[in-house]
Amino acid sequence: MEMKKNTIIITGASSGIGKATALLLANNGFEIFNLDRAEQEFQHENIRYYNCDVASYEEVKNVIQLIAKNIGFIDGLFANAGIFLFGDLVDTSIDDMKNMIDTNLLGTLYVVKEVLPIMRKQKTGNILLMGSEQSFIGKAKNCIYGLTKGAIAQLTKNLCIDNAKYNIRVNCVCPGTIDTPGCQNIIEEISNKHKIDKIDIYNSINKAQPIKAMGSPNDVAEFALFIFSEKCHYMTGALVSIDGGSIAQ
Repeated sequence: MEMKKNTIIITGASSGIGKATALLLANNGFEIFNLDRAEQEFQHENIRYYNCDVASYEEVKNVIQLIAKNIGFIDGLFANAGIFLFGDLVDTSIDDMKNMIDTNLLGTLYVVKEVLPIMRKQKTGNILLMGSEQSFIGKAKNCIYGLTKGAIAQLTKNLCIDNAKYNIRVNCVCPGTIDTPGCQNIIEEISNKHKIDKIDIYNSINKAQPIKAMGSPNDVAEFALFIFSEKCHYMTGALVSIDGGSIAQ
């Protein structure tokens, strides 16, 4: 079986932070496997797309086993896929609650659970989880989303301890407000619902950041490139904020 190195699985790499990370890593010689419900609309010789809903354990299991069989080696995992829900707990439907927990938390657990045996057998591996500024702080009308990201923070620390003996590193990136398509959709919804100009909403969000600007997906992608590079061999169990100073306030 041909052994390929620098292979990274990224969940949710068809848009936003995942897409920016996939493209940056691919342009730096990594072979990327994009697991996403939405088909990728971009072409790159180093990026392969697999239709997969991370909220389905069977889909995750089947796709990762297929990748492992075909490639034989998985260097890294970026468990990036997630959804956002803005709303008070009382006003949040049970279905919406379950959907967010299934995607953000269980989806992360599923991909890690399937990748870990492969990495343990290799006795090497590198896992990056997607946290949030809400892995550190609370925010209004973010109860369920914050719950999932707080759990991801704790998961990072526990996985780090359990897997250090296998030479597997586990870290967590915690972005603040990033100008992704998802963020743009939320701004569009707020604008339509409250009849507020989108420019005014953007300006308000930017002013709320100490650095006076939202981040870009590439800001997070650059950190992921460092994590998966040869330069980062001693960092594990870390929660790293990329938030323009938001949690420092």
